[in-house]
Amino acid sequence: MRFYNDVCRVAGCPDGIGSIDSFVWGRRMVAAENAIGGNSGTAPTDVLLVVAAAFFCYLAADLAGLGLGLDGLVYANVAKLLAAGEGGFWSLPYYIDDRPAFVEQPPLGIWLLSGWLFAVDGLSGHALWAEKAYSLTLAALWATLACRLYRALSGRRDYWLPIALLALMPAASYTLKNNFLENALTVLTSAACLCAWRAPNSGRWTVLTALAVLLAVGIKGPVGLFPLAAPWLFGWLAAGQFQAGLKSSLAACALVAAGLSAMLLHPPAFAAAEAYWQSQIGPTFAGERLPDHGRAYLLGHLGLNLGLAGLAALVLGGWRETGWKVRWRQAGAVLAVALCAALPLLVSPRHYRHYLLPSLPLFAIGLSLLTTPRLPRLPYRALACVLAFAGCLRLAYNWQAIPENEPQIVEAQMLEGMNLGETIAVCANTHRPEVLMAYLFRHHGIRSTFAPMPAPNVAVVCAVRPSPGHGAGRDLHDGLKLWLPRGQALAETDERVGD
Repeated sequence: MRFYNDVCRVAGCPDGIGSIDSFVWGRRMVAAENAIGGNSGTAPTDVLLVVAAAFFCYLAADLAGLGLGLDGLVYANVAKLLAAGEGGFWSLPYYIDDRPAFVEQPPLGIWLLSGWLFAVDGLSGHALWAEKAYSLTLAALWATLACRLYRALSGRRDYWLPIALLALMPAASYTLKNNFLENALTVLTSAACLCAWRAPNSGRWTVLTALAVLLAVGIKGPVGLFPLAAPWLFGWLAAGQFQAGLKSSLAACALVAAGLSAMLLHPPAFAAAEAYWQSQIGPTFAGERLPDHGRAYLLGHLGLNLGLAGLAALVLGGWRETGWKVRWRQAGAVLAVALCAALPLLVSPRHYRHYLLPSLPLFAIGLSLLTTPRLPRLPYRALACVLAFAGCLRLAYNWQAIPENEPQIVEAQMLEGMNLGETIAVCANTHRPEVLMAYLFRHHGIRSTFAPMPAPNVAVVCAVRPSPGHGAGRDLHDGLKLWLPRGQALAETDERVGD
């Protein structure tokens, strides 16, 4: 109670429960928070249903199609092998024959995905909708945690508002539909921030904050550490408890350090952490991994996402004086935590827009706290049903559709129909060979290896003849050809490849 009393004091709540001043302040709070879902006659659940249905309708075509980001494909393939019993938690398997293990990410996120694939599709893991359903489930979890944190910070009933702002952020939808590890990471960082709100002067919530951070590090590495600053920022900026918040953050840091140290005493865990550092962290900072996008790219996407959400907040009701004066300290605290999630990413020279996802729910909450929305009275439940029905139609129409920018899916389908065996080779100089290799295994269970040094009896996908011992067996999509060892026949035509 002491922490919440301090929050009330810093926010301007007058002393003396039941006093005239307290009653007047409470009436002002009601007036400031008389938003949709408050006293407007419309239930906040109805508006939340409209937001969720609109977001589903927007995503339906991408969720139904066969396309998936490369990283999401790789994670699904590794998880598929792990679910089938290959490798182990500290030694993740890989589907490319000349790469014995997957060491580019910590194992916890892959392990969770493998459990999902095993539960929904058994050992085969051929259900192509499984990883997208997994991403949707994780998105529902971190959206729920964002709503809970918003209500804890504001006490308001318009918990649909941060979800609506999140739905307008392109990086959130892009990450959700492509099976990135940031989906699972955001669940744990959001949980850590929710615990951190109660952590000042509470040992139990401090321990829970540290536990959530420790699990977040197990999914994505150092980027999961930022919630350790949340108890201090919440205690200091929202409640004026600088020392209590700082002690809680330091205690959480000590617990995380102790947990990581104990884990690294286990030899397989230490070997996995060392391999992760040598393959991912070290080469990135040493400049050995060429950056696809730099810091300006990340800042541009951050500005785009915040700009769209801020503009929507203004349209929904604006930053009214009666609203932001009440909650500006809580908004400042949660926005400071969001900056702790986003700005340290700039230390790395290598960036992608989905890296921003853990910070986006916090930015949405901060903007929502500064907003007092006003919406007209509408039949929101009927509108939600219409949008959900439209989303189902889009889902059915685009079911297993092939995106125009993913010719590798067509190539993988053609190769699978030729019954070439369990392994083929792919030239490294083809267009995005790693994407073709990923689709071959995810959709058809065909392993692959990199040419130009294939075994003499292995079929090769390449734009040019890989070796004198191979002859052209079939033209593929996008200028590629299938090169078969001389004398080998295609199973579908029994045509033998000669000179």
